[in-house]
Amino acid sequence: MRFAPEAFPREAFGPWAKVLFQKQSSEVEPLKKWRDFLISEGRSLKSDIVYLPIQFFKTSDVYDFSQPAEAVFCSSGTTGSQVSRHFIASLDWYRQVVLAGFERVLGPPQQYAFLFLLPGYLERPHASLVQMARFLHEASTETHQAFFKRDFVGLSAQIKNLSKNGKPILLLGATYALLEWSEKFQGYYPQLTIMETGGMKRQGKEISKEELYDRLKKAFPASRILSEYGMTELHSQAYALSEGLFQCPPWMRVMVQEADDPLGPALATGEGRLLITDLANLHSCAFLATEDLGRVYEDGRFKVLGRLADADVRGCHLMPLG
Repeated sequence: MRFAPEAFPREAFGPWAKVLFQKQSSEVEPLKKWRDFLISEGRSLKSDIVYLPIQFFKTSDVYDFSQPAEAVFCSSGTTGSQVSRHFIASLDWYRQVVLAGFERVLGPPQQYAFLFLLPGYLERPHASLVQMARFLHEASTETHQAFFKRDFVGLSAQIKNLSKNGKPILLLGATYALLEWSEKFQGYYPQLTIMETGGMKRQGKEISKEELYDRLKKAFPASRILSEYGMTELHSQAYALSEGLFQCPPWMRVMVQEADDPLGPALATGEGRLLITDLANLHSCAFLATEDLGRVYEDGRFKVLGRLADADVRGCHLMPLG
């Protein structure tokens, strides 16, 4: 069975997950050590699958080394702090996953004129979000200036210019930058879709999705407001088209775990720490316990409610993460 993201059937998820976990838990050393640690602690593994705490990407090489990595994506971090590193076996595979996931929810990227407001990311050559943005822009066949840091004047002018040809415009931006732009520039842009991609860490007070949507909608009343959920440690993205409810592509699934028990079982629905299976992580680890709090609904969609506080993650350091 071949994993083709553009035509991956949902019913293949279970068999693929089982086979991939068996492979990665023997070939990806941090996942193997984590599973062995849980067994040594006397944990009854009710599932064949366990989820690797995402902190391991900061301390270990989470990769099977079956082939040289073509790229390494790195997360943001404060000076002197550890950053996550995600070894990418193939940038072409990453491109296929990004484009197929986008098209399933938002249609062919060729139909959009893309713009990107990504201060703080564009300065980092190994940011996965910037690579994703480049692949989307290349797929659109448009050649206009698309990437902006804090040039809000230039961004607004480009939106007005692109609006003349009638093509839908999609602006992907870091949350804090979109809010700063919205406070200084407002506009009536019926062709514009604004997609926020998070990015409030170390930039000020976290705000709810509801407050964020409300502030953006007041500044841009004719525009559609969406959200994207992704991270350095994943190949795939989830998208929220309304009410902050994210939907995953068929090769990605989200579950939950009790927030104060990082060694607890994975639950299909409910509220707690988000657990992600991303089958597109073929050569790293497809089974991740994130640092996000959320709620998963019966239809598989999920909401992000915030971040885990250090005090909530008791037990995570029972095993050294080196």
